[in-house]
Amino acid sequence: MSKNNIPNPARGRKISAFASAKIDFSVLAEIGVDDVQALRPAWSDAQCMEFLRIHGDTVGREMAMAGAIALAKIIMGGSRGN
Repeated sequence: MSKNNIPNPARGRKISAFASAKIDFSVLAEIGVDDVQALRPAWSDAQCMEFLRIHGDTVGREMAMAGAIALAKIIMGGSRGN
């Protein structure tokens, strides 16, 4: 169980296909080495980490903006959210 007593059926297994989301009265999204390697399979872990070090802030800002837009659309009734 999570800290809010909400069961987590994914505990112990990998969640992310491209990015993972955890619901805990907030939504957290994460991009990691595996996600970069899904798009650049020839890259080493070190190359992926360097890419994320250089571009992480930009990726994070874009993810936050996309999430804010989706949230606004859902709240305003423009999308079902799925």
